[in-house]
Amino acid sequence: MTDSTLTVAPSVTQKWGIYNHVKDGDALTQIEGSTFNYAYTGTSGGTGGAVTNFLESGSGISSIVSKNNQFNLSLDASAGVVSGLESNTRYATDVIIEDTGSVFSFNAPQGQGRAIFLRPQSGGNGILKLTGTTITGSATDVYGAYVSTTGGNGDASIVANDIDVSLTAAASSTNTRAIGVLASDAGTSYIEINNSALSVNGGKDTRTLQGGVIGRTTDYKPVVEGGNGQAVGNTTMLINNSSIKVQGESGKAIEAITDGQFELAAGSNSAIDASTSVHGSAIFVAGEYISGGLRRLSGDTDIKIGAGVNAIGGWTDDSAPSQINNTATAINLGTAGNSIITNQGTLGAMSDSIVNAQGNRANSTAMASFSLTNAGVMTGSVDIYDTVDGAGIQNAGEWNLRSVTDTTGDGVRDTFGVSVSNMGLSGNGTVTNSGTMTLLGDGGLATTLNNSSEYSTGYAANSMVIGGAAQAQLLGVRTFSNSGAINMGNGAVGDVLVISGGQTPGASGNGVFVANGGQITVDTVLNEGGANSASDMLVVDGTRLGSAATGIKVNNLGGQGLQTVDDGIELVRVLDASQSAADVFKLSNRVVAGAYEYDLYQGGVGENADNGNWYLRSQLAPRAETGSYVANMAAASKMFNLRLEDREGRAENSSMWLRQQGNHTESRDTSGHVKTTTNTYVIQGGGEVASVQFGADDRLGLGLMLGYGQSSSKSVNGHSDYSSKGKVDGYSGGVYATWYQDAKTLDGLYVDSWVQYSLLDASVNGEQLASESYDMKGFSASVEGGYRMPVYQGENSRVYVTPQAQVIWNGVKADDHREANGTKVTSDGDNNVQTRLGVKLSRDGVSDMDKGSDKLFTVYTEANWLHNTERAGATLDGVTTRQAGSTNVGELKLGMEGQLSQHANVWTNVAQQLGDDGYSDTALTVGFKYKF
Repeated sequence: MTDSTLTVAPSVTQKWGIYNHVKDGDALTQIEGSTFNYAYTGTSGGTGGAVTNFLESGSGISSIVSKNNQFNLSLDASAGVVSGLESNTRYATDVIIEDTGSVFSFNAPQGQGRAIFLRPQSGGNGILKLTGTTITGSATDVYGAYVSTTGGNGDASIVANDIDVSLTAAASSTNTRAIGVLASDAGTSYIEINNSALSVNGGKDTRTLQGGVIGRTTDYKPVVEGGNGQAVGNTTMLINNSSIKVQGESGKAIEAITDGQFELAAGSNSAIDASTSVHGSAIFVAGEYISGGLRRLSGDTDIKIGAGVNAIGGWTDDSAPSQINNTATAINLGTAGNSIITNQGTLGAMSDSIVNAQGNRANSTAMASFSLTNAGVMTGSVDIYDTVDGAGIQNAGEWNLRSVTDTTGDGVRDTFGVSVSNMGLSGNGTVTNSGTMTLLGDGGLATTLNNSSEYSTGYAANSMVIGGAAQAQLLGVRTFSNSGAINMGNGAVGDVLVISGGQTPGASGNGVFVANGGQITVDTVLNEGGANSASDMLVVDGTRLGSAATGIKVNNLGGQGLQTVDDGIELVRVLDASQSAADVFKLSNRVVAGAYEYDLYQGGVGENADNGNWYLRSQLAPRAETGSYVANMAAASKMFNLRLEDREGRAENSSMWLRQQGNHTESRDTSGHVKTTTNTYVIQGGGEVASVQFGADDRLGLGLMLGYGQSSSKSVNGHSDYSSKGKVDGYSGGVYATWYQDAKTLDGLYVDSWVQYSLLDASVNGEQLASESYDMKGFSASVEGGYRMPVYQGENSRVYVTPQAQVIWNGVKADDHREANGTKVTSDGDNNVQTRLGVKLSRDGVSDMDKGSDKLFTVYTEANWLHNTERAGATLDGVTTRQAGSTNVGELKLGMEGQLSQHANVWTNVAQQLGDDGYSDTALTVGFKYKF
């Protein structure tokens, strides 16, 4: 039949538009480019359809070939069945339907609608090939493509490419079905779907079959490629670039009901979606449904979900009874054989259940074994009733532990609870984590808290709360091996992860946490700990050191640092202290707050020393960074300080000078635990710009000067061995004035003064901490005076004694700063007034050969006492540390000055300062001056 229109309106049962009935031989019907309008009306049910083949006997083939046809079907009766294309036989012969590009539309509000139906009997095979087919329909029981090998063990094959199926079950209180593709009662089945979309809405089947693609047989092997499907028996499914969406009650996007083998391979860019189905599953595998429960499925299950596949299960009505076929999950297994799941895609559910593997729980029958390998993304829990040979999860991807569920079906997650995964009642499960496991909170979605299964740590901060602390439990885990990341750093303090071989959180179940490297990230308030501990926590039965310790990274959330009390801040609880191995955990980062450094310790304090738990405890020793802040302040406060002799103060007119100075300083902080070494370099120069005389011999010279300085320091905490580096560099500019009572001989009284402004950049780089930068700036000023007296006159030399004093005010101040970890830093020590009292012994001389020339050579030594009213310091979150030993300092200096000619002078000196508590400063200065 080609390019025709056929309208049929039967009112009696068993009426068809085209009915090809063959007694013996082949039954072949070919239709193309035609329109079929079929409308059945009546008061009683019947069976009919647009095009039907029927082979009554013999060994022929019943086949229909359809291309680019339009089927408009309706059934208006209290019961009945309507089909678009139907091909069947009575005996063991094959049935084939091929369709390309046809459109099926049907409506049977009180009956059964089937777009395409194949039924070989007594061992015959059913073969269905669809390309570019579109099916839409609504019925009490609605089927898109249906192959049923009734009464035999024939094979069923469904191959679909580029099909679009959209089905809706008509409103009914019970026993309605909506199925996209169904292969039923087959021996071996093959289902292949590519580049297709299936949407199934509605259905309230209290039996088992319900969903997108279904295979149902006793010896069955379907393959689904590129679509959504259900399969039963010996089954292999391959899904590529396709979409399957189911809605309604207990919907299953892919379903297998069989006692044979089941294999599913889902390829790229596919969606298996049951998210809006109450108690719906993305993938469902179980034994044949019988009254009173599920028959045992002895076959194995192998599910492979490729990259780009999104398999999402439905939501759970907590008021409904719990059973295998109404559990909302991504993958629902009711099998008793060996189950293998390999995931490279995305698994989840609106119930936050990844896998529900209950075996034949109704008959207390465990699965043979269970294996889940994840290289993709999973969100939610895994629940296994029990296994004979053990259950294993290998996580190399992302496993998000979360329980934020939709309990109303509005598509919004509303209830926040404990995420409980169970590897089986026997407690022989294993979890190997080489990827990332993340404990997630409610994400601001939940309005209801269900903490009925929460484990209490005894700390208030670990109590679950909406918008706050979360909890996850992995039960039945005999061995947990970690080489990956366990992330509880979700910005909320108080998360708890329980890993146990038992079924009761908080009671040791003889499980073991094996450290093979990796890292655990926790959020913690760095406070005094003890009863006020506020931290995420890992709870395990026992521990064992494998290839390497597992690091613990601590994120400080608001703690300002305090001296810890009692045992400190608990991070890891080991329920069986006798099984708590040494060196299992270590810190991955510096744990600092304020001035305090926290370290990780195994065991508590005192009588709790052997409890096996792991705690953070702080020490009185300030952290190394305090030494860097102090060193920066100390360097800035004296970097550009100078004395008259640093400019070689001979009073000739129009002189330009340049000096360079290097300092090496060693000091400790006031706690005695932080030792600092500082190296400073300064280059400074200037020149006189004016002079004035008040009498015959005196002279007042005025000058300008500029300088650049750089200081670098290293501070080490002797307790923790952590170090920190400080740096200051910047510029200064100022003016100076010098008055001599006798400008020619320099004898008698002199007064020198200067004022400078310094602008500096400072930084602190703590080991394993973020780099910190801030500014320093301010004025400084000095007044110096002395009286030079000759005490010896030789033939070629004179000896002088010069008592001298100096007062330096330093107003260089550091900006307040907040570190990346939240610590507020204030530097102290500005407005220091340094006084210096000393005496200088010098000798001016000239050699015999230089008599009468402009050359003059001076050597000197001087001793000084220096007193500082302020010590350089730093306050971190209210805890102040200062430089020790710098209040009172003794100094000895040796120097030389040489006038090389009438125009050139050079000088050098070395000075050593010593104070209390190991303070020392060694300085070397060289200078040059040129007189015009």
